[in-house]
Amino acid sequence: MKKLHLTLLLLASAALASCSDKDDVTNPAEGLAGQYEGYTTASCAYFPNQVATDQTVTVSSSATLGKINISFESSTWGTITIDDATVAQSGSEKTFYGEGKSLMGHAGGEAKEYVCTASGKFTGGELQASFSIPAVMGGLTIEFRQGDAPQTEE
Repeated sequence: MKKLHLTLLLLASAALASCSDKDDVTNPAEGLAGQYEGYTTASCAYFPNQVATDQTVTVSSSATLGKINISFESSTWGTITIDDATVAQSGSEKTFYGEGKSLMGHAGGEAKEYVCTASGKFTGGELQASFSIPAVMGGLTIEFRQGDAPQTEE
């Protein structure tokens, strides 16, 4: 009987030792939260490459491992909210994809909600993001880049 108890104790110890600890789980979303300042370039069926300066994207942590929340508020393009965007990591680059909503106002009218998707990447601490709103102006795409807008020749 003593050998049976010892054997069961050894098996239980081995099983516990083989279980992974939650601290061992890598979270690709870790360290991405913050405010990212830059500019946007927007294109749709009615115009190409319209630049808006002084744009901000806010990234916050999600309660779900490997996910982030993205918020974009613009006086030009309205508000975009993407909750629980999935983050993946390949080497030093982290990419994300998520679906959410865009709230856009029209001149003299009320704001309307549209389905929106977001994708992008974090490379070297810098964010590049693309927001796609298919139901607006024949398909509106807003590209966010950190830094100052490039100079255009006149």
